[in-house]
Amino acid sequence: MDRKAELMEIEENAWNDFHELIGRIREEEFALPGANADGWSAQDVIWHIGCWIAEAAQQLECIRLGTYEDRDWDDTDEINAKILEEGRRQDVTTVKSELTSARARALQEWSALETVTADAEEWFTDIGPTHYDEHVPELRAWVEQLESRRG
Repeated sequence: MDRKAELMEIEENAWNDFHELIGRIREEEFALPGANADGWSAQDVIWHIGCWIAEAAQQLECIRLGTYEDRDWDDTDEINAKILEEGRRQDVTTVKSELTSARARALQEWSALETVTADAEEWFTDIGPTHYDEHVPELRAWVEQLESRRG
């Protein structure tokens, strides 16, 4: 298996774990705070991940087109704060839809790459499987807490 296919499989497995957790949350529970130590809701986590996947898709497109310019991402905390604020103005249907469409676009851009550069691999893994894995433990604990409340 080549590296591109290997990373696609890793992403798929991490996505399945993340997506399975989302599927266990009831509609009325998405906006409840408590999904992480900062008091985010599951909806906040989903929007956050979806926005970064959309950014990865854009960066992968630039890599594919030869227009990619590496930049300093020291403003990540500021970006995350803006993402959080924006996401809290969305309804859960929009948030879930944007996550799905962002991932589809990222996978499309990944598949379209003729050569997997170090930058492409970094964008694909850091914003995909690594990012899912970063949020899954807290989200899993939150989902288990929600399920235990239900009885």
